[in-house]
Amino acid sequence: MKINMICFDGVDRSGKDTVRVKCDRMFDYSLINVVRGPIGYVTYNRQFNKGQDEEAFIETARVLDGVMITIYLRNSVETLEERCRATNEVLRDGRSISEQKELYESVVAEATTKWGLENVHVVDNDGPIEDTMARIADIVRKYGYSPRPIK
Repeated sequence: MKINMICFDGVDRSGKDTVRVKCDRMFDYSLINVVRGPIGYVTYNRQFNKGQDEEAFIETARVLDGVMITIYLRNSVETLEERCRATNEVLRDGRSISEQKELYESVVAEATTKWGLENVHVVDNDGPIEDTMARIADIVRKYGYSPRPIK
């Protein structure tokens, strides 16, 4: 199967929407770009103690792994705290940003080790957005897509 979707996952304020919009333009809308997928659903199931059956999310992730790239946008705690202050964002469950980040990253690791997902990539997103987009372009290029320059 050909990859035709990118799922951006990450802690609140990690830059998912910004990167998604730029990817739409970078790849001329030839890929479906979404925010939050099975990795995010499992993370928030655990974070908010929802008690949902994670096996359904994990099975969905396995099926989508053949057609979807998952990109986890990793940020430093300092960057995330700065972005939360700038937007007056408050974490809904009272956890610290470092606790939320730690939980997310443990689920990302689990996705590649226990779930067997092959198309999960981690992209650091602390620096300029152009650097992040260049790293994403390099990843997507490996799947046969040619990015165009964006501003």
